[in-house]
Amino acid sequence: MLAYAAAKWRYSSVVDQVNATCEALRERLNLKTEQTESYKERALKYDEKALEVVDSTEIALKEKSLTFVKDLRDFTERYKREDEALHRNEWKEMGQISSGEEKSDLRRNFVNESLRLSNS
Repeated sequence: MLAYAAAKWRYSSVVDQVNATCEALRERLNLKTEQTESYKERALKYDEKALEVVDSTEIALKEKSLTFVKDLRDFTERYKREDEALHRNEWKEMGQISSGEEKSDLRRNFVNESLRLSNS
């Protein structure tokens, strides 16, 4: 009886540790399964898009390409205009400010605005 209690006490922590390891492995397996499903969905979407391109006529592909290039040019022009306007305003304001603290505040605002433009 004493031997049984000692063995139970000794190996109960080992059994708990093995159970915890098994649970962690089950969780990892579930995450990997979800990740695999996500990859599968993305691959199917990619296949659909690839088939759409393959099945398209030359004229349709040309139109899509021209539309893409036009949109890209519009985007870059808009960004250039906004960036140039931001620089003009910053230099104009910088010339009107004399204190170092105000200049550093203006510089910080300029950097934040530049980051906002680059992320939009």
